[in-house]
Amino acid sequence: MSLISKYSSDKESDKIELFSSNFAKNIKLYSTMIEIVGVINQIFAPIGASVGPTHKDSTVFKFVISNNENDKIQVITWDEDINRIINLIEIGSIIHIDGAFAKKIGQFSKLNKGTVPLELVIQSNTKISILGRANVHHQENEDNNDYPVVQINECYQYLREKIRMYFMLTGCFL
Repeated sequence: MSLISKYSSDKESDKIELFSSNFAKNIKLYSTMIEIVGVINQIFAPIGASVGPTHKDSTVFKFVISNNENDKIQVITWDEDINRIINLIEIGSIIHIDGAFAKKIGQFSKLNKGTVPLELVIQSNTKISILGRANVHHQENEDNNDYPVVQINECYQYLREKIRMYFMLTGCFL
C-alpha cells in the first residue's frame, strides 16, 4: 500500500492510497473499468496525429501518473475529451481516474513514457477528479545546467517543466 499526504498535512486521515506496483503489473488489458489513483508527474502538450488506415487527423494529449514506488503509467486522451480534462491536469496533483480503458503499448516503445507495457485511455465516460496536491519535496537548484537545453521545435515536449533555450533576437525593439 502506497500512501501520500495531500497538501501539507501530516494527519493520518489526510493520507491517500496510490496504486501499488502489484496493481500496475496486473491491470487487465482491454478492460474499460480501470480505476486508479496516482500523482501526475509528467505532462506532454497536445500534438496532432494521424490515426487508423484512413489517417484521420486527431489530437492526442498525454500525461504520466506515478506512485511512491517509482511505477509510472502513461495516460492519454483524444480530441474532444482533451478539452474536458486539460485544465485539471497539473504536475503534483493527485488524480483519481475511474473508467479508463487499458490498451497495450510496448514497454520499451519510444512512445511509452511509463514503466508498464500499457497505457490508460480516458474516454468520454471516464470520470476524473483531483483529490489534492501531493506533498512533493523538490530541491530547488539554482544551477541552470541541471535543466536540458532544448531547441525551439522540441519545446512542446516539455510542458510545465524547466528547460534552457539559447536563441538570438533580431530586429528593432522600441
